[in-house]
Amino acid sequence: AKDFLLRLEYLTENGIVNDIVLDFQNHTLRGNGDGTGIFAENVNLTIMNARIENFENGLVFRGPPRDDGISYLYDLYISTFTVVNNKNNGVQISGARIHCPAPALPPAENRPCIQAENNEGNGILIENTKCPLIGTLMGLQCIIVNIMVRNNRNSGLVIEQSSGISVSDITSDPNENGVVIK
Repeated sequence: AKDFLLRLEYLTENGIVNDIVLDFQNHTLRGNGDGTGIFAENVNLTIMNARIENFENGLVFRGPPRDDGISYLYDLYISTFTVVNNKNNGVQISGARIHCPAPALPPAENRPCIQAENNEGNGILIENTKCPLIGTLMGLQCIIVNIMVRNNRNSGLVIEQSSGISVSDITSDPNENGVVIK
């Protein structure tokens, strides 16, 4: 049995995915050290102004597996999101387009898009995500700007078996490894 505090999985009968917006309004989702804070699969998700702490994994976001590497059907939009003190990964993303910060949301002044601290595993793990390149750098479909990864036991940021992801403005303090690309 899987243990999730909040599970988001929605597909209508005709296969159209609805968008889900979670604005925590600067509140905290706090666990007891087990399960996953937010598990989202096969949905478009916007998450903002949130702090998730003390779970096995803070946020797990999964799109369906794709072999063609062309595009993914689901988007994850993030703005002002903090994950701390989780037993495994703070954020784990697989098979989705990532937008951080979310283009339609105003940037938070002097706050990182994602802040991952004191997680026992990786601060942020992105795996099996192949974003298509469209013309120039501005055409990238997976963009992550302004993240802070500190004091995570393994790595601050891991990008594994993925391509077409642009990452900039990383602050990485003492993690076992800062940024790992495999």
